[in-house]
Amino acid sequence: MLGKSKLIICSIGKAIYFPKLKDNRQDLQTFTALSKDMERLYLIVQSRSRSFSISHHKNIVALFIPHLKNQLLNHLWFISMSVILGFKLNVRANVDMFQASEPTGSGIAGIILKLITRKKFLLQLQGDLFNLPRSQLSWFRVYISRILTKIACKFADKIRCVSKSLIAEAKKHGVPDHKLVLVPSRCDVRRFDPKIWRDKRDDIKNQLNLKNKKVIMFVGVLSIHKGLSYLLKAMPNVLSCHPDSMVLLVGSGPLMDELKSLASELEITDKIRFCGRISYDDIPVYLSAADVFAFPSVDEGLPRAVMEAMAMELPVVASKVGGIPELIQDGETGLLVEPCNPQQIAESLNRLLDNESLASEIGVKARREIVSEYSFEKGIERYINLIYDVCFK
Repeated sequence: MLGKSKLIICSIGKAIYFPKLKDNRQDLQTFTALSKDMERLYLIVQSRSRSFSISHHKNIVALFIPHLKNQLLNHLWFISMSVILGFKLNVRANVDMFQASEPTGSGIAGIILKLITRKKFLLQLQGDLFNLPRSQLSWFRVYISRILTKIACKFADKIRCVSKSLIAEAKKHGVPDHKLVLVPSRCDVRRFDPKIWRDKRDDIKNQLNLKNKKVIMFVGVLSIHKGLSYLLKAMPNVLSCHPDSMVLLVGSGPLMDELKSLASELEITDKIRFCGRISYDDIPVYLSAADVFAFPSVDEGLPRAVMEAMAMELPVVASKVGGIPELIQDGETGLLVEPCNPQQIAESLNRLLDNESLASEIGVKARREIVSEYSFEKGIERYINLIYDVCFK
């Protein structure tokens, strides 16, 4: 057992954050809960600032690496800088464990730091990088992602998997069973409670000029992994049955311009609203304005966005990929569709928009499932137990 009563953890992640910790409300809630039993939690992450910076919040210290526009250069730059910063942190603070949020970037940095410092290394698998969709990505990226993921898994002391399907895939690719630990994603069910936000529904619909509209909402990064082109391709069918329907895409990302072009090509520009990135505090308000939540991902872990929609009693139409079937019982707590299938997406959306009673029943059951199995407190407890298991065994 370690000599210290409290741990010093260094968490590495390629996510891009606002340069002040307090402005990253969504993840700060998790970091604050995790750090309660720690002496110090260090974060090595990225920001869009042009220079390196540091931000503090209680016993959490974030070290920000400038983000580069070129994707490949940024990947190599982030790995290199993470290793340098992680090594310096270990010299000064005697880190107990390095943690990586994904295998191919922060995971490679974690491997190098483990070899240099001989400290423990916890890897997270939050998406199926063993089987990225070949139809969406180049064969080279699919191949490299799989190889790097296998390497990261080989060197990790433990691997946190957010779904049972990820554990099964990891085993298929030779990862030893004793390394794999199921710690699902979590949801703040007290904040994402429709009773709190119900009175805001009419206000936000009026604010967004959505009065008397049927609102289909997506929340997340506008990336190729989210399959949003298939949602847009489903909309002509939906609009033929429900001409009063609108799609709200809440979030930003590299595919925004491409999706706008596709909406124009499909002649549905006036039916697709690009809301951009909004404050995490406003997400439940926006969700309260929705009638259906759509999540047509082509690959996925256990998406928190889906959990939050379910907690808000929204009926969800989501792809049958990754851990989503573990969240949603088809026809009971949501509707599942095959990935890359606009026809099935349209049919499921129409089914819910046609039948308000069914939509309401599914939404109530969905919240019950999230409250029972995926509460924030339960998820944090599982995660802390895993960290201590890695450090003290």
